[in-house]
Amino acid sequence: MFSLAIILFMISFAIAADYITPLPYYYQDLSHRLISPVVNLQYILGTDHLGRDIFSRMLYGTRIVIYEIALIFLISISIGIPLGLVSGYIGGTFDYLFSRFIDILLSFPSILLALALVGSLGPGLDNAIIAVAISQIGTLARLARGQTLQAKELTYVEVEKMIGAGHLRIMFLHILPNTLGPLLVQMTYNMADAIISIAGLSFLGLGAQPPTPEWGTMVYEGRLYLLLNPHVSLIPGLGILIVALSLNVLGETLRDCLDPRVRAMLIR
Repeated sequence: MFSLAIILFMISFAIAADYITPLPYYYQDLSHRLISPVVNLQYILGTDHLGRDIFSRMLYGTRIVIYEIALIFLISISIGIPLGLVSGYIGGTFDYLFSRFIDILLSFPSILLALALVGSLGPGLDNAIIAVAISQIGTLARLARGQTLQAKELTYVEVEKMIGAGHLRIMFLHILPNTLGPLLVQMTYNMADAIISIAGLSFLGLGAQPPTPEWGTMVYEGRLYLLLNPHVSLIPGLGILIVALSLNVLGETLRDCLDPRVRAMLIR
């Protein structure tokens, strides 16, 4: 519940950013550069090397984080889950070739694959999102395939075939809803990994470009001031950590809630 509350607070802050930020995220005041947190009440989280308010940039950066998560989520599930579902249901040569393709895709670490893809597409936030989304497809596709292989042998699928139900109806109206539990858990893990990957690409200069208040970019901009003014990088870094950790804990909780064995133990 605490992790869910953090996610909901993050969404609330993103919606209300225009009303609660004291200054625009791009406003520069060189006379107030590198102010430490809490020293000046006008800048409760301090300022960066250009005198920009870190609190304002963090709030506007929350919008970017939500945009990244939503787009990566939509791209990965709209490609990975249908492909895995069809592959597991059809079987045969298509399933063999698809499985080998997924094996190749998963043989690369996700951040390395995303780095190669964004290097080909060019730097930019949208290209980084596409690259990370593609790197996330493999895990969802493999899980969807495995769940489909198990589900298609169950009695309710055989009954649907006997009464003449079409393949699309069986796959998307019967098998998919009964396999969503593990897929939802994997999605939360993927979203946490995606945040870290996007931040890593931005830190390397391949994601969001300045002055966009993306948290990974903010960490990169503060790297030169770590010894004397660590807050410039530390605060956005903590933001990445907290959101990724919250999504991971949420995924663990979903897994426990959706696992019938755990539910039975809790009831007993």
